[in-house]
Amino acid sequence: MKALLFSYLLVIFLCCNSAAQIQNDIQTQNSSRAADRTVIRGEFLNWSDGVCMVELRNQRGGAPVARQTCGENGFEFNDVPRGDYVVIVEIGKDDVREEVSAHTSNTDVTVVLPRDNREMKPSAGGTVSINELKVPMKAQRLLDKANDQLQHTKLQDAEKSVGKALTIAPSYCKALAFAAVVRLAQQDRDGAMSYADRAVQSDPTLPYAQFVRAMVLNSLGRFAEAKQAAEQGLRTDQQSWQGHYELAQAFYGTSDPAKALAEVTRAEQSAPAGFAAVPILRTILLIKTHCIEEAKRELSKIDKLKTNDPRAAALHQMVAQAQP
Repeated sequence: MKALLFSYLLVIFLCCNSAAQIQNDIQTQNSSRAADRTVIRGEFLNWSDGVCMVELRNQRGGAPVARQTCGENGFEFNDVPRGDYVVIVEIGKDDVREEVSAHTSNTDVTVVLPRDNREMKPSAGGTVSINELKVPMKAQRLLDKANDQLQHTKLQDAEKSVGKALTIAPSYCKALAFAAVVRLAQQDRDGAMSYADRAVQSDPTLPYAQFVRAMVLNSLGRFAEAKQAAEQGLRTDQQSWQGHYELAQAFYGTSDPAKALAEVTRAEQSAPAGFAAVPILRTILLIKTHCIEEAKRELSKIDKLKTNDPRAAALHQMVAQAQP
């Protein structure tokens, strides 16, 4: 009887041990499965309204891996095998495609949607280059993506995105100029100059390219050339605050504060609210031209911006020293 009881207990033990082993195998399998899976989350840039259909396909082709309806909050594909995919966003009769390499447990992707038609029209005094109309839409979307990344100070990401745009369209003037801006933000002035020169060679009629080149030239202290570039751009887009600002910088660099003040005053009329560089330059020029009371008023605008710019404190000291 004891032998039977022992055998029974032994069977129970073995069964329990087998169950534990099975449970362990299941956990191991699940862990292995989890290691081979990913979550792909996406957000949209330039979202307008409504809903759209998003499809996930393997880059090698085949049937859709997943498909869902989504809105402004983006999309999320869970428990997807790791690999290289194409996210396809269907908008009416058109679609937007974004390649994504998903080889980690969580993968984020940004899909740049076409801008609203109203945003594609030039603003008053602005122009759209004929050459730009020939640029593939994918390159334009990549440039939009790079611009958003730069605004969030993701310089390496912006450089990568604009590089992809230029791979698609090597003579894309606006992308070349934007690459110059990124290089300048990275303190690579020589690289910025190279891209700026290529931009104006690609399309000398695009004001943005001329203004970017003027900015780079000003940063290099080549003020006479910067003046020429800014004036060239302003011939086409007379209302551009960037053009007037860079021209003011060039005049200031060539020791002509009166002309510089006139240009920066024009720039201030349409510059974005909160952009401190314009009132800072105008304050400096007002001090240089002995307009101290007006400089005080301009300085109060800077103080209201609360930029914590160290130049503001220096300007207060300059104003105090300039008073009779």
